[in-house]
Amino acid sequence: MLVVGDISSTGRLIQPMGELSFEEAKDVYKEQATYLIDSKPDLIKIETMTDIKELKAAILGVRSIDKTIPVIVSMSFEDDGQTITGTTVEAYVALMNDLDVNIIGLNCGIKSKDMVDIVKRASKVSNKPLSVSPNAGDPDMDLSYSEDEHEFTFYLDAISDFDKVTIVGGCCGTTPEYVKVYSEKLNCKKITYTKHNDANTMLVTSRTTSAHFDNFIKIGERINPASKDYFQEELNNKNFSRIYDEAFEQMNEGSDVIDVNLGIEEQVEKHDIVEIVNGLDSMGCKPICFDIQTHHLLEKALEVYPGRPVINSSSCNKKDLDKAIKLMTDYGGVLVLLAMAGTPKKTAKERLFELQEGLEYLKENCIKHDRILIDPLVLPVGANHSPETTLEVLKTVTNWGYKTTLGLSNLSHGLPDRSHLNSTFVSIAIYNGLNSAIMDTSDEIVIKSIEKSLSLLGKETTWEDKPVDTNNQIVKDILKGNSDQILKEVKDKIHDMNPLEVSQTVLGTAMQEIGDLYNHKKIYLPQLLLSAETVQPAFDYLNELVGKTEQEKKGTIMLATVKGDVHDIGKKIVGTILKSGGFEICDIGIDVSAEEIVKQVKEVKPDILGLSAMMTSTIKEIEEVTKLLNKEKINIKVIGGGASLNPKLARDFGCDEYAKDAYEALKKCEKLV
Repeated sequence: MLVVGDISSTGRLIQPMGELSFEEAKDVYKEQATYLIDSKPDLIKIETMTDIKELKAAILGVRSIDKTIPVIVSMSFEDDGQTITGTTVEAYVALMNDLDVNIIGLNCGIKSKDMVDIVKRASKVSNKPLSVSPNAGDPDMDLSYSEDEHEFTFYLDAISDFDKVTIVGGCCGTTPEYVKVYSEKLNCKKITYTKHNDANTMLVTSRTTSAHFDNFIKIGERINPASKDYFQEELNNKNFSRIYDEAFEQMNEGSDVIDVNLGIEEQVEKHDIVEIVNGLDSMGCKPICFDIQTHHLLEKALEVYPGRPVINSSSCNKKDLDKAIKLMTDYGGVLVLLAMAGTPKKTAKERLFELQEGLEYLKENCIKHDRILIDPLVLPVGANHSPETTLEVLKTVTNWGYKTTLGLSNLSHGLPDRSHLNSTFVSIAIYNGLNSAIMDTSDEIVIKSIEKSLSLLGKETTWEDKPVDTNNQIVKDILKGNSDQILKEVKDKIHDMNPLEVSQTVLGTAMQEIGDLYNHKKIYLPQLLLSAETVQPAFDYLNELVGKTEQEKKGTIMLATVKGDVHDIGKKIVGTILKSGGFEICDIGIDVSAEEIVKQVKEVKPDILGLSAMMTSTIKEIEEVTKLLNKEKINIKVIGGGASLNPKLARDFGCDEYAKDAYEALKKCEKLV
């Protein structure tokens, strides 16, 4: 028998979606780990997590106390294979492959039937054993579950067939009878454990997006103040808006990864790095390539980044590699390895020799093949550097089986007609095996050259859809988090429109479009929350002009998490979105009894009551509230929500509506009032 020390979510949102900082979250988990590990468990399990950043904080907190105790991590996904904060199962597994955990898990959230496909996806990416514990279907009114022990075992048997599935079990709805049935069926089943081709796991991620190196990866280069004094001055003055603007524009041009270079870093501080990473995260940025030279700043960026980044870069010098290896081991990521150990050599033979030594050293330190991108070095042809050397190195390391990248714009530095020079070179480089380039993604000549070169070689030329397809500039500014610009545009509009019209037809229409983008999974929860926060100052300004009359107010909504339940995340998200939609919000907190909720309803007289219950053990409290409301003859519309609730249960418990997420809650509230 093994004793497991169990850890789960704080129930609070971490920055940028909430107020809890990464450091505070890490300290919370460090404290939990201290007491658990003092009790001498056999292993630690961090389970039922829904935020990849909080999970990372938990892992680092545990590992700060004990470097050797086995750790299982486990996240909860919806039936589309994404967490509620937009992380795909592939992005989760890719980061966990890198971090210091022993087993990667999936638990709760969905029934065993829906878990099958998600486990299949995880098994294609994972380099580590997998643990799987689905729910036994959906809960009914008596809190029994829709899958009996035999149906549950049928799907658990199918799950156990996938590569690397080592541990199986049950979460919500399973009982000792379930354990008995599936144990008898699966106890002697053989585990399959196949080593992946590195191509399956060669990907970099952000919280909500991935870039897979089985396709050509375009890395946007324009967040770089080199030769841009105005940009460097803005950074020195702690104005980071240009970073977000450039990231947004490059994503819409088709960049798969965004390179972040802060130029002269003497005035950059750790809290600046946290702000920049959080800002990019909240706008749904593509995976980041951190081109940061100061070690402690790079370390902070990697620590708080909610994904598997590119680390740009390290030479083959062992002193440099030691620093890179430590960062990769602690925080994850893919390293750009430069074909040099000091000053770049002129011949391909010399560069390849230094590369071989660097690659061997990385291998000795357990850095796998799929965590290395080789840069053969492009130097300016205008300074008499031969591109043939670069191409020879590129061709050789491609034959060695490594993925590659290079700084394309370096080639034509200081020369005229740069687009045609760069496009010609990149075509030849692709023929010789180039997999990615740091480049200007607004250069259509180069982009077309890449597309046609790949097409002639029979390679994939279709990239992910651009993240935002809109002609509404206000929508773009909202998604960038540019609240000052939104307020300026609103003030310009009121010269020609009355404030109420601006609120309803300009901001209201923009937020409707953003809601549609979220509903169609073009943007995710961080962007939705950023949008609501960004637009709120403009709504407040307009409300002051028109006055808070009953005619302009959509209605008042009271929110509460029911008795016995301390989860606050979902309720706060709903409150933020409803407020941006024009409703007044009265949030009376968590773990609130039915009697207290009814008392508050009598005092506040809201138009709608929103009740949240995350756990199966607390969802019956929703029925207690509706029964007491009926007993007191209080006529109020009630909306229910939470992970353990569903439309049928909500109706059975006396709710007028059920909302699966914040956007749906907004639509339902608008319908009810």
